[in-house]
Amino acid sequence: MNNTAGPQVIAVLGCTGTVGAEVMRQVATRDCTIRGILRQAPQSYPVPPRDRPACVSFALVDHSSEDQLSQAFVGVDAMFLLIGTHPAQVQTESRMIAAAQRAGVRRIIKLSAPLVTAPASVEAANWHRAVEAQLAASGLEFCCLRPYAFMQNWLRNTYTIKRFGTIIGSAGAAPRNYVDCRDVAAIATRLLLSDQMPHTDAITITGPEVISNQEMTERISCVTGATVRCINLSRSEHYRMLITQAQLPEWLAQHIVELEELAIRIPEQATNSVAALLDRAPRTMNAFLHEHRSAFMQKNNPIPI
Repeated sequence: MNNTAGPQVIAVLGCTGTVGAEVMRQVATRDCTIRGILRQAPQSYPVPPRDRPACVSFALVDHSSEDQLSQAFVGVDAMFLLIGTHPAQVQTESRMIAAAQRAGVRRIIKLSAPLVTAPASVEAANWHRAVEAQLAASGLEFCCLRPYAFMQNWLRNTYTIKRFGTIIGSAGAAPRNYVDCRDVAAIATRLLLSDQMPHTDAITITGPEVISNQEMTERISCVTGATVRCINLSRSEHYRMLITQAQLPEWLAQHIVELEELAIRIPEQATNSVAALLDRAPRTMNAFLHEHRSAFMQKNNPIPI
C-alpha cells in the first residue's frame, strides 16, 4: 500500500461528508487530479476556492441519473464510493457502480460497515453487504473499508452534554471501538493511489481501545472540568426519545438503537488495525476530545484559562 503509480484522476463521492472531505484534503496534497462529486452546491467546500490547487475540481451531479454520473466519471482512474447511510443506499450506490463501469473507471474503494453476525441484526449493514456484492460482480478492482464507529460521531451528540451534562444511550456498559475518520481517510487515500491492491476484498478498521458510554462521561468530564453523567435507557425508551425528542426519521432511530444493542450482544474489541495499515500509531480518543474540547463544554461553563 505504500507505492503510488504517478498522476491519476480520483473521483470522490460524499466529498463534503465526515470521511469524504478528509479524502479530498489528503488526496489534494498528492501528485494527482481530484474531482469531488456533489449532489448540490454546499455552503462550504472541503477544499475552499481560495486554497484550491488546479488539480482540484467539483462536479454537480444528479445521483439519480446514471447518465450524469457516467459523464462525471469520464477519465477517472479510481473512485471513493460513499453516500450517507440511507434507505436508498443500495439503489444509489449500485447506480454509481454501473456508471463507473460505463465510464471506464478501473478501481473503486467503498466505505462500508463492519460485518454483523447472528443473533444480532443491523439493517444498514445489510445495505452495505448488498453493495459489496454488486462490486464483487462488477469486474472492477475494489476494496471495501469496514470501519467501526467514528470518534467524530460524538460531535453530533453534544446537545445533551452541553445542555444537560448527560450522555443518553441504551448500550449499558458495553464497550465500543472508535476510530478517527482522518485515519480511515488516510487508508482510503493509500488504496486509491497505490499501484497494487491488497490481497483482500475488505478491510476492517479498528481503533486502539474500546470505551463504554460510562467511560466517555469520565473522559469528557476530565477534559471539560464539568461533571457529565450517563443515562441508560431501554431499547424502546431510546427509540421513542430519538423519534419524539430528537425528531429523527424512523429508519435512523432504528439504526442507532440497533448499533447500541449490537455492542451488548457482540462486545467490540480493541484490535487496532490502523497501526498496521498506516505504519504509525492511530489517533486516540483522548487526543480527539482535547482537540474538540470546546464542542463538549456545558452551557454557561466557559473554558478555564
